[in-house]
Amino acid sequence: MKLEEIEKKLKQKSNGKCAICHKEAEQCYALEDSRGLTEDNMILLCHFCAHKYLGNQDIVKQIRQMRDYWYEQVERAIQQTGNTNSLLTNEEIKADKLDRNTIAIYHVVYEDEGLEESAKTIYELLYSAQEKQENYKRILYLDIDGHTDKYGRFDKDMIELQQKFIIEALLPYFYEIHMPIIDVKNTEPQKDDLPKEMVFIPNEKKMLEYISNEIQAGGYLIEKLQKKYYKENKKFLYKKYTD
Repeated sequence: MKLEEIEKKLKQKSNGKCAICHKEAEQCYALEDSRGLTEDNMILLCHFCAHKYLGNQDIVKQIRQMRDYWYEQVERAIQQTGNTNSLLTNEEIKADKLDRNTIAIYHVVYEDEGLEESAKTIYELLYSAQEKQENYKRILYLDIDGHTDKYGRFDKDMIELQQKFIIEALLPYFYEIHMPIIDVKNTEPQKDDLPKEMVFIPNEKKMLEYISNEIQAGGYLIEKLQKKYYKENKKFLYKKYTD
């Protein structure tokens, strides 16, 4: 397929909008130079998002996910209403938040991902954003593929991921969080002291063993024993709630 044809197709799939902030865009870019000018390796971006996001190989997967999610939203809107007017109105409202002092973190939990893998990935994305744009407002957009029963209810791991891990443990480090079950805004000033290391602990017994070892090594204070998750000495501990 010729480059002109690829660009035309991408503009149709993106409805002429930037695949990240959803504002008007004209130019298509390659995500990875080594993969060439193919449809899967290209994305329609505004100049601001191209400057802000391209060239960082650590977030190529997330950019591709954001692009594909936007394609799905455009296609769904057209199928349901025949146009994208209502969708674009909502997205443009969200896009106003993506200014030069805001960074969007987007992640899709796939069907083959469990709680621990998802939690660690989200934590790594959050820590990376904190390191690179420490004073930026961080907004998390989370999507979940599958992980539901025949009634459309999320399984216990995805409920814990959203309610316990993201809202209860990580909300202080975000400005806003948008998830399938709820949208949440942090009413306190966003924190920027997230430790680099996260330790995921599968049960209460392992948590007590871990803390005991840390105390013996002088790493933690005794009054922290009853905490379900906490950070001390540049570590962030999270104990799984559900079996």
